[in-house]
Amino acid sequence: MASRNIVSGKKIRETVNTGERIYERVKPKYLKEHKGEFLTIDPKSGDVFWGKTSISSYNKAKRAYPDGFFIPRKLVMMLPCRLDPTVTKYDRGNVLWK
Repeated sequence: MASRNIVSGKKIRETVNTGERIYERVKPKYLKEHKGEFLTIDPKSGDVFWGKTSISSYNKAKRAYPDGFFIPRKLVMMLPCRLDPTVTKYDRGNVLWK
């Protein structure tokens, strides 16, 4: 029988939060060089894998860490903008409208 890795919701949140912190750390450093590229983060090691597509960056991470849990992202620059007055809530990049 194949073994299963069961991960608690708390552990997943911690892992995702670690990945987000790594993303925020590398974003300013690599924005000019890798703008628009995809990255896959291994939160456990802190390693970041770059690619022109999300699949290519994931495959690089999977080769390095076959049993890893990864956080995929796209390196983009957020431009400052004025929010529409009809916006009622802004939550981690999701705008909910009236």
